[in-house]
Amino acid sequence: MSNDRYISLETCFGKKFMQRVRDANVFMIGAGAIGCELLKNFALLGLSTGEKAQMRLTDPDVIEVSNLNR
Repeated sequence: MSNDRYISLETCFGKKFMQRVRDANVFMIGAGAIGCELLKNFALLGLSTGEKAQMRLTDPDVIEVSNLNR
């Protein structure tokens, strides 16, 4: 049995699907409240963890002083 942290996902969805998840190229715009949650979930799924996969993130917002405490 493999010592892969994603073995439970691979068991449920199959090796072919998990390879597609690992090899996915993702471009995400925004890292606000929803974006941070999505990035966490992407990491838990192993999205874009393949050797040639890329995940790009951009957030054009300007940080305001009132947002620093959140």
